[in-house]
Amino acid sequence: MMTQTNMSESYQRLHRLIHGLCRRFQLRYGGDLGELLSEANEHFVAACQSYDATRGQLSTWTHWKVWHGLLETKRRQAKRCSQLRQVPLVLQEVVMPNHFD
Repeated sequence: MMTQTNMSESYQRLHRLIHGLCRRFQLRYGGDLGELLSEANEHFVAACQSYDATRGQLSTWTHWKVWHGLLETKRRQAKRCSQLRQVPLVLQEVVMPNHFD
């Protein structure tokens, strides 16, 4: 696990990578750049905490963790949106039955 100082130094080296990933993600999938950067920074911290120097470079691990973290959030948002679209139909059937007696 990295120390706070090492994490700060690593961020200074990798902030362009993180920003570029967010920009590329925004162009491909949409979203607010500020929110994407905020989330990417959280994924950067997670990457630093789980980094194993014997398995590769920090930049490669950060790239993977940030990109896939952003994708996972987008997937969850799409799933939630899909579920929300189905709820009103169910409520409509309960509240307003199709038959009039």
